[in-house]
Amino acid sequence: MSAAERNPYAPPKADVGSGTPEEPVPGRRPALVWVIGLYYIIASVFGAISMYLLWSGNLPLSGAQAEYYHKLNVFDHAISVVSAVCSFGGAVSLLLLKRVAPVFFTANAGLGLGLIAWHIATKGYAAAIGGAGLVGAAIGAGIVIAMCVYSWELRKNGTLK
Repeated sequence: MSAAERNPYAPPKADVGSGTPEEPVPGRRPALVWVIGLYYIIASVFGAISMYLLWSGNLPLSGAQAEYYHKLNVFDHAISVVSAVCSFGGAVSLLLLKRVAPVFFTANAGLGLGLIAWHIATKGYAAAIGGAGLVGAAIGAGIVIAMCVYSWELRKNGTLK
């Protein structure tokens, strides 16, 4: 054995790294989990308040908005409520690092995006929210899809248990 092989101060030959910096520390939530989880919880609460104000008649609406909302039926409202429950359930389960989180988020995305597409085609949704609203809805759809992909990735890499 050479002197270099016996040197206790020589760097090890095997990889002893602790992993890449992107890998979460076991038991700790990645920062993006906090951001997504808290955002969706807050958005769910404000969404529920908005639904209540709308259904109670305490939310002032423009002509196109009033026309759109009067076209909605029980099915439309039920899908909105189920989507909101999925959103809230996804946020809570993501913060708790539960494996079911991406299922909730994907259900929310499918219901929400499907309902928007249906309402654009049949209920005058585009006129009710206007051009800027459509741009915002498109950006929101992109964020929802990216968040679904991220949550499935967390499940795949074992962060969600």
